[in-house]
Amino acid sequence: KKLNQLCLTSGIFHERPIGNKKFSLNELDSALHFWKNAETAFIASYEKRDEHTVDAQLANTQYNLALVNYYKGNFQKTIEYVHLSLKLRLKHNEQNAMLSCYNMLGIVQLAQDEYDLAEDHFTNALDIAIDLQDSVQMAAMHNNLGGIYLSIKNYKKALNFYQNSLSLSDPKDDNTDRKMNIGNTLKFLGRYEEARVLLIEGVKQLEKTDDTRQKIISLNLLGDLYIETEEWVKLVDVSKKSLKYMETYPAIELKKLATYNLSIGLEKLGNTKAALDSYKLYTSLKDSLFSEQKTKEIDRLEAQFEFEQNKRKISELTEENLKSEIQIANDRILRLVMIVIFGFIILILAIIFISYKKKQDKKRHALAMTKLEIEQRMLRSQMNPHFIFNALNSVQSFVSTNHTFEAEVFLSKFSLLIRNILENSTHEYIGLDEEVETLKLYLELEKLRFDDKFEFTIDNQISDPSVNVPPMLIQPFVENSILHGMKGKTTKGHINVRFTEVSEDMLLCVVEDDGVGRNNNVKKNGHQSLATQLTNDRINYFNSRKRVNFDLKLIDLKNEDGSAAGTKVELLIPLNN
Repeated sequence: KKLNQLCLTSGIFHERPIGNKKFSLNELDSALHFWKNAETAFIASYEKRDEHTVDAQLANTQYNLALVNYYKGNFQKTIEYVHLSLKLRLKHNEQNAMLSCYNMLGIVQLAQDEYDLAEDHFTNALDIAIDLQDSVQMAAMHNNLGGIYLSIKNYKKALNFYQNSLSLSDPKDDNTDRKMNIGNTLKFLGRYEEARVLLIEGVKQLEKTDDTRQKIISLNLLGDLYIETEEWVKLVDVSKKSLKYMETYPAIELKKLATYNLSIGLEKLGNTKAALDSYKLYTSLKDSLFSEQKTKEIDRLEAQFEFEQNKRKISELTEENLKSEIQIANDRILRLVMIVIFGFIILILAIIFISYKKKQDKKRHALAMTKLEIEQRMLRSQMNPHFIFNALNSVQSFVSTNHTFEAEVFLSKFSLLIRNILENSTHEYIGLDEEVETLKLYLELEKLRFDDKFEFTIDNQISDPSVNVPPMLIQPFVENSILHGMKGKTTKGHINVRFTEVSEDMLLCVVEDDGVGRNNNVKKNGHQSLATQLTNDRINYFNSRKRVNFDLKLIDLKNEDGSAAGTKVELLIPLNN
């Protein structure tokens, strides 16, 4: 007994500081071991020591356990320990410590892209900082909230929070990161010159520090600005400098961004071979990162399942549940009488509920099958074997004529198009920029395949990057213009695709060609394109399921003499922001 008491005392006074030392040396597993021992010792010491003192030390230890689990990537354990620490802090109304707990919860939720939960936690921390009149923490929480709104592309709100964070900060402090955040947000809002000043200043300030990661991030952000302002030489310079830093600081996500920016700059400067090499490296890094993210997601779901199972078992063993079991045993006779009285009513209600649930499940299943059928038809229309066969024949033709570089470019674009189609087909809505990129790739490949039989333009007048549209909604009409409108045309054709905003919640897409027209095509081929039927099915699904208002018009263009001058498609698309 004395030996156990001695071990307990040793645990209280030595386990926790040893854990602190191990954590400072980045020995996370050792730190976790000693802090777990300290937690056990503190819990066992309540009978011997002052409750408030034990609560404070236990809360500190549990917060440390949350921290080490966060650095190990075990987010569910992190949340579990933060809540345990927060419970003790709330018990004694320790506001500074409560603020730290809410901040940690917000950071963990943000790392898992759970933006609503992260916003709630950061807002709670901000409220405490306001009560304490702590300008340092107020600035930090405004900065964190700005990061949430930047992630969800609400750039105006993000800018407001970042500017508030900077105004609350002490001018004597190094506020380079907050100025960089403002500059990056201004870039998304199209305020390029203001962004340029802040981003260049940030790069210069970080050059004076030893923080390699922040140097790389700042150069990548400046590179993104140069893409928007089409300053290709500067883009190549900052991208190469960023990659140079990464020779001693490997980071896949940051390297992916730098290689992508470098490939764009080299291509625009005419160095296509180097651009292609850089783009291949970008694609390789993107695939590697995608695989890593999927592995982490699986690990997170497994950890969450384990956490819920443990939570349920602990709940079953609590003192409250034990008392409830005793009370149930004592009142068993009374409860049996109540069960007899209300059993029949409960049975009827259960039957009604099950019947209603089955009807709802049947309705949901029907809608899901309709959606799946439309998606399958849509994907089949995109991945039709004729297009794939002809595209591969084009690659074979390039290779057989020793045009290997052209073959590599064609094959790279073809593989990217297939990847985009497969990825986008799994989403109900995608960004308009992604849809435009897929259309451009498709038109470029078809133009090469048809020996420049037509020219095309894509005019995207929508500047807001947060605008979303259903994927592959426009492509069937573009395909129709190529395969049917241009077929039989003796002169070079033209296809124009235009996106314009007609109101705050509606955009207009126009696909116009100067082909042979729908009537001539029907006469020659004996059928009309499936594009209209497929898109009408998708529009009917969205209009009925989502309660929105898509509208489609097909217009036959005529010359002055009444002959066919092409086809014009007008599609009104409700915005989904």
